Amino acid sequence: MRCGECGERMLSVRSTIPYPESGLDNVVLINVPVWRCQNGHEECEIPAVRQLHEVLAEAIVEKSGPLVGKEVRYLRKHLGLSARDFADYLGINPVSLSRIENERRAVTSTVDRLARFLYTQLLAAHADQPCAKSLLPVLESLRGGMLPVVGHRIEHLDLPPSVPHSPGQPEWRELRP
Repeated sequence: MRCGECGERMLSVRSTIPYPESGLDNVVLINVPVWRCQNGHEECEIPAVRQLHEVLAEAIVEKSGPLVGKEVRYLRKHLGLSARDFADYLGINPVSLSRIENERRAVTSTVDRLARFLYTQLLAAHADQPCAKSLLPVLESLRGGMLPVVGHRIEHLDLPPSVPHSPGQPEWRELRP
């Protein structure tokens, strides 16, 4: 591979990088392929983006701390819902949802719980299941209290080239403390 800026040959290394493209400022990707040339230019390669976004959405829903506005927006967008539709599901007006998503208004515990519940239920509906079994503990945990979470660390599983990758095989996982 050649550098798009200087034309020099690029080599692949593994690196830890921030992922602001997720819309969240606390996501770090670990063990990600990064291409570097001798002049210091870099190009990042993020494999299995769809699965990465699913792992991140589940990490948000399963976190023990309260949701913040950007996480509510991430879940809404991951479900492919408009702000109006999501606000209708939450029982609030779209202006209130906008203020929450833009962090001009705090996420109430009711909106937090409803957003998590809606995500799990709508995800299950897309899969024609009553509820995704891996997320049943999330529904149960909504009854308990929540602790703050500082950020999300998502690791790319570096599969050796000798091991054929199957479509159902995970490439991403959340690193938990």
